[in-house]
Amino acid sequence: MAVSGEGVAGREPPRRRALILAAEYPPVGGGGVIRIAKLVKYLPEFGWDLTVICSDEPSPPMTDPDLLADVEGKGTVVKVRGPLRAVGAAAGPVKRAAGQGGRGRAVVRLLKSAVNTLAFPDRWIGWAWKASRLAATDYGNPDVVIATGPPFSAWVAARWIAHRLGVPYVLDVRDDWAGNPRFSTRAPLRDRLVRRVERRLMAGAALVAVISEASKAAHLRRHPGFGPRLAIIPNGFDPEDFEGVPQGSLERDPDELDFLFAGSIHGFDARPALEAFGTWVRGVKSGPRPVLTILGEVLPDQAAAAEAAIPAANLRLESSVPHRAAIERMQQADVLVLLLREVEVPEMLTGKLFEYVAARRPILAISGPCAATELITRLGVGGAVDPKGNADDTLTRVVSLARDPAFRGAPEGEIALFDRRAQAALLSDRLEAMLSP
Repeated sequence: MAVSGEGVAGREPPRRRALILAAEYPPVGGGGVIRIAKLVKYLPEFGWDLTVICSDEPSPPMTDPDLLADVEGKGTVVKVRGPLRAVGAAAGPVKRAAGQGGRGRAVVRLLKSAVNTLAFPDRWIGWAWKASRLAATDYGNPDVVIATGPPFSAWVAARWIAHRLGVPYVLDVRDDWAGNPRFSTRAPLRDRLVRRVERRLMAGAALVAVISEASKAAHLRRHPGFGPRLAIIPNGFDPEDFEGVPQGSLERDPDELDFLFAGSIHGFDARPALEAFGTWVRGVKSGPRPVLTILGEVLPDQAAAAEAAIPAANLRLESSVPHRAAIERMQQADVLVLLLREVEVPEMLTGKLFEYVAARRPILAISGPCAATELITRLGVGGAVDPKGNADDTLTRVVSLARDPAFRGAPEGEIALFDRRAQAALLSDRLEAMLSP
């Protein structure tokens, strides 16, 4: 590692300092928090002292004590109260109201329209401004500022703070912004403004970390010439999360075949994927009964869609559990399921996929072609079903893998590429190369 060698006269080289901007941070849980939490967990091993600026919004219902334990003692945490804090506090109840359909959904559309019109790039801009106005001593005298997005207001704050301190800034791209239909709106000229601001922020960044080759290619199509500053730091899994966790099906009904989706269903329409699974299970006439378990938050309208699409005997809805408990459940499943949005960003690689790979269970993606389905095929760990196509052959193949006692998942060398510690080392090396004269 660039930071692991000895300095003059056998002394360790001086430690670097990084300021990290992450609006949502443990004890907040969920897929959007895991990436930055794991970087904070492991970067200190490679010579980094960290200060993290996050929001002081009340913790939502989905909190994760395991992620909080990962980051405790790894750096100084500064919580900033933004002027739209009340909006964040209301986000959970409003989202659940949207899941009821009807009037609740209309209210959410109205609120989103108002926020998109008044707050740019998102409702976190007030938090970003407040973060940029802290006392200089609160930033920990950093060598570099790192901001993870979404929310993309964190990127704006990184630019402001870096300019104020005279240090470089780095953008971490968990989800595409300007090329992502999820962030598109009907507000006049807003999408054009997003592309312009994205380009300006990236042009000023010393480094932009993306999650895949496909994501890198998408950004280069929008911003030719940025190649040398684009670093691929993929999503992954933490081997420590798997230590001591039993693998294989335990104490379950032998007459059931356990399909597990470990995640929440909100923010996208899962009906096409659910209907594809329901069509298949209705055609299964022999052997163990396929049962899809959804382990995570499911809004009422999505739960109703699942119950309409899949017979009751083939569906279970279970509440969210802490991260480590979810991994234990993955290890015990027969088949791990990815339910991806119908219009998925082709370059998106959800972090859940890499934990699925590490669990060494067969994987079924119900999705059109995308980077996730390509990776599953390349690793030989399962298959993908297009919700609009015929699922029988793919599902039969995945079920055969689940029943094969010799199935051990992806090769060890492939799995090692997705180790969160190795990814922290990779980022550390890129940062050190960027900062070295």
